[in-house]
Amino acid sequence: MPPRKRLAPTSNAADYRHDETRLNNPPDGIADLHLVAPGRKRFKTSKASHVFSVFGKPDVQLSPPGPEDYTITVKGVDVYAPNTDEFDASSADQVAAWFLDTDYDGATFLVRQAYFPAQVPNPWKKLSKVLKGSIAPDQFAALQRTTSLPFKAGKHKRCAVKVIDMRGNEVMTVIKVH
Repeated sequence: MPPRKRLAPTSNAADYRHDETRLNNPPDGIADLHLVAPGRKRFKTSKASHVFSVFGKPDVQLSPPGPEDYTITVKGVDVYAPNTDEFDASSADQVAAWFLDTDYDGATFLVRQAYFPAQVPNPWKKLSKVLKGSIAPDQFAALQRTTSLPFKAGKHKRCAVKVIDMRGNEVMTVIKVH
């Protein structure tokens, strides 16, 4: 029987598990996880060979409160690349989906707004075919945006943005609102 693969985390990654302020803002490299096989340093190092990514952070901007209150704009997503030990930056057009919880309680992410900005490949083509054209194209276009609808600050005074890139990497950030 061949030797088993194992996941090798850094020694201090567990320190961040239960500390919410540290968990939401880990320093670079805190979760330097990679697959290790006996006698080898790492497995394949090409971008296409990565089955999962360790962590990342959405690049988002919170608008200042105005007459319509707050909005969030997604500019892209930064995902850790273990083969280079750096972050890969993706622009907003490479975001497959993003979701907004306008009153994040710190434990449960509740999708209050959902958007699908990527236009290549056309995410609506198959769906509109299945629905036999029962939804107007302009309604689909309303979901292909990078700026949220306006929202008011909730009782928890923070919002969370979850972003999924084209490779299926899911990352989240929490932002305080006043």
